[in-house]
Amino acid sequence: MKPSSILPAAALSSFFAAACTEVPEPPTIVQQSPSMVELRWFNDSGDLEQAKPLAQSRCSEYGKQPDFDSVSMDEDVSLATFRCR
Repeated sequence: MKPSSILPAAALSSFFAAACTEVPEPPTIVQQSPSMVELRWFNDSGDLEQAKPLAQSRCSEYGKQPDFDSVSMDEDVSLATFRCR
């Protein structure tokens, strides 16, 4: 194999390895109202600290601040509730 053909093969190999790597999924909104926001995330790709800025953003739409209320977890998913006060 010529050295010039090794570089493209290595680049393609790196591209496919990166494409197959799991990209963390950020917390998503399950429910939202002026008084609360409920967020969900997969335990292997998110945590409560990542959920707080999203709760802040959503509560601020109503001129309020998020106040952490509860979190429930199972094997794969966490669900957090923030009260907007």
